[in-house]
Amino acid sequence: KFTMPLPPVTPLSCNNAEGKDKCLDFEEGRDTIVLGADNFRQVEITEKSGHALIGFDGANVLLLKGVSADGLDQKDFKFV
Repeated sequence: KFTMPLPPVTPLSCNNAEGKDKCLDFEEGRDTIVLGADNFRQVEITEKSGHALIGFDGANVLLLKGVSADGLDQKDFKFV
């Protein structure tokens, strides 16, 4: 489930029962990832083959194609 409001900030909501959401056009500093986690400490950010993988709750994963894991921080997320 992805929600896209008007610019300048586009929140992306990771809410896939299979836990395998993909975002092909995430822009750091413009887009925001909305997660059903309590805080940033619950988020696991890793990188695989040049793509950032966002994990939380031990099973849910969001792949950000072409995004470096090192470039992501708390300001890229909103927690609900």
